[in-house]
Amino acid sequence: MKKIEELTPYELATLASTVAVIISKDLDVNQQNVIGNFILSMGVNISTIASQSEYLSNQEKNKNPDNCN
Repeated sequence: MKKIEELTPYELATLASTVAVIISKDLDVNQQNVIGNFILSMGVNISTIASQSEYLSNQEKNKNPDNCN
């Protein structure tokens, strides 16, 4: 089984769509909104953490250019 990082963009989009349908099919509209917004919020927070981590890593590399591999 492939890791999620190894999926093609199309496989990842298909997986996301399939999971969304499975999760939402037994929920009412209000529950779908809560779950959807919660998942969206998690995604935004993960992206914020990743971008800040990358920024700080690049800042550190710029301070110590001799340590780059």
